[in-house]
Formats: sequence, C-alpha cells, structure tokens
Amino acid sequence: MVLGLALKRFLWFNLQMMSNVKVKRQPWGNKTIIFIQGDDKQSVRDVYYRFWHYSIAGLELGNEGLNWLADNAVQFFTTRKKYVQGITLARLFYLIDNEAERFKGVKGGAMAEAKQFAESEYDNLEYTTGYKAKRGIFNYNGYDNGHGKAENLSDNDA
Repeated sequence: MVLGLALKRFLWFNLQMMSNVKVKRQPWGNKTIIFIQGDDKQSVRDVYYRFWHYSIAGLELGNEGLNWLADNAVQFFTTRKKYVQGITLARLFYLIDNEAERFKGVKGGAMAEAKQFAESEYDNLEYTTGYKAKRGIFNYNGYDNGHGKAENLSDNDA
C-alpha cells in the first residue's frame, strides 16, 4: 500500500515535468524498445533526457542515430536491467532529497525501496506491440497522419 502510494506520488511528480507525454515499452528479444510520444518535440526531448541522464538510453539527444519516428515521437533500445538500475538511482536521489529522515537507522537505507519502486515502474509501463505507438498522432513537417492534405487538381496550374 505504501509503495503504491509512493509510486503514484513519484509518477505524478515526474508527469508534471513531462506534460502530456506517453511512455510505452515493447519487448524485442532480450531488449526492450521504449517509445516516447508527446505533444511536441521539446516535451519528448525533456523526457528522453531523463532516460539518458540515468543511463537508460545510450545516445545523446543530438546523435544522428537516435530514432525519431516523427517530430513528436522517439524510440530507443534498452534492457530491463538498465531501466531498473537507472530508475533505482533516480528514485534513490528523490528519497534522499525528500524523505531522508524516514531512512535514518534503517539497514540498507532507501536502496531497497528504490529498487522495488523501479521494478514496479518498469512492470507498470504501458505495454505495446509497436502498432499502437506507431499509429499515434505524429507530426511530419507540419502535417499529421490524422488529416490528409492534397493538391487541388481543379487549379489551372495543375
């Protein structure tokens, strides 16, 4: 119960920074594909940076190898182990900064709770086969896949 409440509070805290961004996962052999989709490129970049900062994602934002599916969607490969280690570290820093008194004198300190939290976050990520993530509303140079635009063939210059 306490972990569930802590998970909701931590996710709420992070989602406030992420605005309207969806993070999904898809198994890919022994790796995991993480999809990040948001309202715009900047919100996706902000969330991606969180993953890169904690070594969950391997490529820096400016790297040409980063797989941008559209202006507002990116995907990267990671493993469960890297994801859990990165989120454990992020959660550990959060607990030390905000709830340090609760862990004074406790054997192992906040690490056990941080690791349990990270495993729970990974397991609770929305699962996708990739189809749903790739069928979202993507922005392609000002166009989106929900509204087609075509040349007016009745023009004289057509």
